[in-house]
Amino acid sequence: MPAEQRLAERQLKTKPLLKSLESWLREKMKTLSRHSELAKAFAYVLNQWPALTYYADDGWAEADNNLAENALRMVSLGRKNSYDLCQKFRP
Repeated sequence: MPAEQRLAERQLKTKPLLKSLESWLREKMKTLSRHSELAKAFAYVLNQWPALTYYADDGWAEADNNLAENALRMVSLGRKNSYDLCQKFRP
């Protein structure tokens, strides 16, 4: 799908959902103790909000980082395999 079309769909569908979620989080924060774990989690999400919602304003941005994760999977697997091999031949 072209970036322009993806951006239009995100503006139409995703943006309202994200705004609704943000307002819900802010309303719930008012009812929680500052020291509760849930309040800390909500505060973290709200602190990271610009990074979390960046993809909704950019048609080129991916909503996830699966491409990067998959690229690094082979590096991680190679590291694990070489470690196992070294342990096998260790005196």
